Amino acid sequence: MAVRLDSKFPFLHRITIGTGGGAGNTDMLTFDYWYDKEQYQTSGAGVQVTKSTALKLAAYWRAVNLLSSQIGSFPIGLYKRLPSGDTEEITDHSAIYLLKTRPNMAMNPLIWRESMQANALVHGNGYSFIERNGTGDPIALVMMDSEKTEPRTNGRELVYVSSSRTIDPYNVLHIPSLILDGVEGKAILDAAAESMGVGLAMQKYTANFWKNGAKQTGVLMHPLSLSDEARSGLRKSFDKKMKDKDGGTMLLDEGMKYHPTSIPPVQAQLLDSERFSVQEMARWFGIPPHLLFEESRSTFNNIAEQGMEFVRYTLTQWVSRWEAELNIKLLTSDQAKDHFFKLNMDSLLRGDLKSRYEAYALGIQNSFLSPNEARRKEDLNSIPGGDIYAQQMNMQPLGKKDEDGE
Repeated sequence: MAVRLDSKFPFLHRITIGTGGGAGNTDMLTFDYWYDKEQYQTSGAGVQVTKSTALKLAAYWRAVNLLSSQIGSFPIGLYKRLPSGDTEEITDHSAIYLLKTRPNMAMNPLIWRESMQANALVHGNGYSFIERNGTGDPIALVMMDSEKTEPRTNGRELVYVSSSRTIDPYNVLHIPSLILDGVEGKAILDAAAESMGVGLAMQKYTANFWKNGAKQTGVLMHPLSLSDEARSGLRKSFDKKMKDKDGGTMLLDEGMKYHPTSIPPVQAQLLDSERFSVQEMARWFGIPPHLLFEESRSTFNNIAEQGMEFVRYTLTQWVSRWEAELNIKLLTSDQAKDHFFKLNMDSLLRGDLKSRYEAYALGIQNSFLSPNEARRKEDLNSIPGGDIYAQQMNMQPLGKKDEDGE
């Protein structure tokens, strides 16, 4: 399969898909589509690539939904570093109530975080206004329209402008996608318009392909020369018979012969083309293809490793952005010295039940886990005496003498 992208007009792109890339290849499909960066409208024959039409692409929807739901589902906590080096969880901070219970009167915390993350992916930036009380404590996190909000800077100072209103940056929680200018995130769609145009064009073509019966019917040969009127009538009559008697026996008059045609090679490659589209979305979002339900190259052995890579190389960067922004915007300068927010990804890093229990046993035997700590990781209640750290009787400090002095 060959995919060729051409652009001769500011926002019009042409996609050519075929069985080969040679100049003499005539078995090609060509689509035109608009990239609607400046709200350009497309003709009825084209494919419009906008933030709304892109969500009709299954792989794009799945990628946005997967990342947003994962970020929204991670447990979040506020912790304080103690002088001893230990940490303790803080539960009475106003920001924790917002992040765990109710960020605003319209949303629960899961929906709010999912919406913020989805806006960061689709629009490049997710914004929430931080409403504060008279002492400066946050009392609400209100979603802002990403398309009507813009960060502006003169190189030293930053403000946010939303619907002609200027807002102090300290009162805007901003989760961006990739930032090129140090201020505003860039939407994946802005860079991946060509890839999405391929996917949308193929999706549209596939729908028409199956609508038309997924094949060309064939060639009907008549021994005589027919007038245009007779040819038109014969075609309509034959098409009606084929439609009404699909799979039945067809009787032909006047010495006619029917020669069915096979599916052209380029149409037979629809599955490969759609697979290519899914793999492109996987690259743009940093998601293993099997999580977008494209499993042609997945095996039982590599799926687990791909899942771990997804956590390490994709989710971790988003979690770090969330934690850094929460630390800056929801903590005072004094609190930020020894307080920090943490999104807990342990649930994704845990292995199967047998592997987890073997790891807990190893931790308890080597005295860096107590039974209750292991139980809490499995959401089990503590047991009496479970906070004691045990040591193995056959393990002694190097060089220690036994009871006989040896």
